[in-house]
Amino acid sequence: MNLADIPAVAARPQSGSILWDAVCRGVEPAESLDSRAREDLVLALVDAGWSDLEIAVLTRMSTYTTVRIRERVCERRVVARAVA
Repeated sequence: MNLADIPAVAARPQSGSILWDAVCRGVEPAESLDSRAREDLVLALVDAGWSDLEIAVLTRMSTYTTVRIRERVCERRVVARAVA
């Protein structure tokens, strides 16, 4: 797992870029972010090829929580593509 692989994703205003950077470095847990920013982070890491376990370790979330978030955001992506 390489932190350089985390894509540059704009943090939501509620979370702020400093907090976003701290979570991406593993300094702060992902629960410090608002739920939308946490979803954005999980999706960005999935798109970068990270496994659920790698995401859970970086974000300090359980693998259960990581999988739930991944499934939810990936399902939304599929539905959005189907509608478009």
